[in-house]
Amino acid sequence: MMAKMGYREGMGLGVSGQGILDPIPVKVLPPKQSLDHAVAASEVNDSVGPGKKRSRGGKRKREKKFAEQARAAKAEEEERSVFSFINSQLVGQDHSEGPAMKSKKDSSGEANGHAKKEDRRSLLAYDDEVKELRSRVEKLEEMMKRNRKDKAFYEATSKKLEQTRKALADAEATHASATNAVARKEKEKKWLKF
Repeated sequence: MMAKMGYREGMGLGVSGQGILDPIPVKVLPPKQSLDHAVAASEVNDSVGPGKKRSRGGKRKREKKFAEQARAAKAEEEERSVFSFINSQLVGQDHSEGPAMKSKKDSSGEANGHAKKEDRRSLLAYDDEVKELRSRVEKLEEMMKRNRKDKAFYEATSKKLEQTRKALADAEATHASATNAVARKEKEKKWLKF
């Protein structure tokens, strides 16, 4: 079951595999026996022989281990199926496009060739965003009026005000386009009714 969820043997649990590697050992002790006996028994099992040196680990060893695990995972992934190959190719294309192309796609409202779905809920969200930005602009203008004498603060506030005004203009534009889209959709529904 854990393998289906992405667990690989030798890797720790967690997003980046950094968790504990081995499960916590559970030992059932006989009743009415002290815990000292159990601790002593586990120390005997865990101790390293006198002729054997313990490895000290280190950065290089950890890196080798992680690289080996990554290679094994990659080889295992390649062997799986055609679908994993297709997915890896698609992920590779997304990374080569870069964040600039993604942000352009998101801002234009198109993803995967389909127009972004606009409805009343998104209208409310845009409306809230516009209200918040307007109140922020008002607060920044008040701050500028109060602190005209402090040059550094005044300049920083004016830069923030410019950025907020740009964001407000963008938000108002998206709100207007969403409003138009919803109105068009409702008009279409009226025309399609018999």
